[in-house]
Amino acid sequence: MDSTGTSTSTSAAQAWRAVVALLYEASDAGMRRAETDRAAHSLALWADLLGSAAQHLLPAGQSASLDDVQLPADLDRRDFASLVLAVEKITRTHDAEAFPPEHRN
Repeated sequence: MDSTGTSTSTSAAQAWRAVVALLYEASDAGMRRAETDRAAHSLALWADLLGSAAQHLLPAGQSASLDDVQLPADLDRRDFASLVLAVEKITRTHDAEAFPPEHRN
């Protein structure tokens, strides 16, 4: 952690990749919820759309696979809202100017 309380242990690119992976997890969670709550379907689609757009902002060669992204172990027990909040928390680990990673100076 730095003096502002933000993590400096991961690069902006690693954090962005985690954001993408969590958005896809949120989409999956939303789809599972949509089986009993039809209104959740649109939220799941938005999470998928945002995940896809965020993935396309990654530098070339980093967006092909997200299998190596380190994610929390309890993902299968998290609901849509907690996954979206996890995305928001990760985005705070770096200054906004560091995202998307390809736009760093």
